[in-house]
Amino acid sequence: MLNVICRRNFCDVSKLHLLQFHLCSSLSISTPGYNLENGNGNGNPFAVNYLSERLGFSRECALKAYKVAKFKSSANPDLVLAFLDEHGLSDTQIKSLIKVFPQILALKPQGNLLRKIEFLRSLGMSRDDIVKIIMVAGNFMARSLENRIIPNFNYMKDMLKSEKDAIDVIKRFPRLLYMDLQKTLRPNVDTLLDAGVLEVNVWRLFKYSPGTLSMGHDVSKAHVKRIAEMGINPESVTFVVGFGVMKSFTKSSWNKKLDVYKRWGYLEDHMLVAFRRHPQCMAKSEDKIDAVLDYIINTMGCDPAIFITFPKMVSLSLKRTIIPRCSVYQVLKSKGLLKSASIVGFLRYSKRSFLDKFVLPFVDEVPELLELYPCD
Repeated sequence: MLNVICRRNFCDVSKLHLLQFHLCSSLSISTPGYNLENGNGNGNPFAVNYLSERLGFSRECALKAYKVAKFKSSANPDLVLAFLDEHGLSDTQIKSLIKVFPQILALKPQGNLLRKIEFLRSLGMSRDDIVKIIMVAGNFMARSLENRIIPNFNYMKDMLKSEKDAIDVIKRFPRLLYMDLQKTLRPNVDTLLDAGVLEVNVWRLFKYSPGTLSMGHDVSKAHVKRIAEMGINPESVTFVVGFGVMKSFTKSSWNKKLDVYKRWGYLEDHMLVAFRRHPQCMAKSEDKIDAVLDYIINTMGCDPAIFITFPKMVSLSLKRTIIPRCSVYQVLKSKGLLKSASIVGFLRYSKRSFLDKFVLPFVDEVPELLELYPCD
């Protein structure tokens, strides 16, 4: 059974293991189970046993971790475990972190680690924020604070012209703390600007989808070229939204998503129009697309062309938005209370506007509307 990390006793390593280890070290001899460097390539049994017993790693996992973060003493790993515990990481989180970033066991808690934590605190980040950043991008702890982390933050702050926005971006995509932004981010920004994308839209893309600008430069250029060939105006917000959607597609995966729509009778030209209007229609799952189109076309009896007119429908919640609004539409239409409203019109409105226009004015005549579309 996997051992559980004791939150209050990180420094209590098995006395027997420590005694054997120190005896081997001081006498320059080895025992069958605790030789410092095993000549058969299995690594340091002390370190492997330490990872297995203290963190519950399988032997295979412990060997992999040891090959990356070699240590011959429990002294620093004990301090690292205690440090992570003290700064709010749970036992499970500590184990997960060390599996993906075992190098942290070799870092000095009161030097490498503490300084990075203090920097994040100086930005006003909470304990929970910092724990999330460590879990997502723990290897930022191994990067230079002066040469990488602070310059990256300043670059983002200058780019967004806002310290608050830069902090929000870090929370959204912590890997930006350790990436080489001049080699990853900057070329993609330049590619978009050179294509005629407005600077304000590039910054908006970075603010809300920072990971998009960290894709490979060649891939980025190919996406920009493809979106331009679709006839989308580079000065429009749709261009950068489309660029963000494209990041998750290879040519084959794009064609696979087209096949989903083709089963509903839409041609590639139809989908080009739909993509220009709402690029996210290509980012939805097959199940979501099928469920929405089935309800709109089969249940509501709408012409399939309605999707091309309003492709955003596949981004709306079927249970919370589409079905309740279509139910209101059917009731009002059956009672002759609608003049020229269409289902698309019902779906376009914000929740507040929909209530004001189609629910509240008819509540006295049709009180059941509040059951179909509840409001506070």
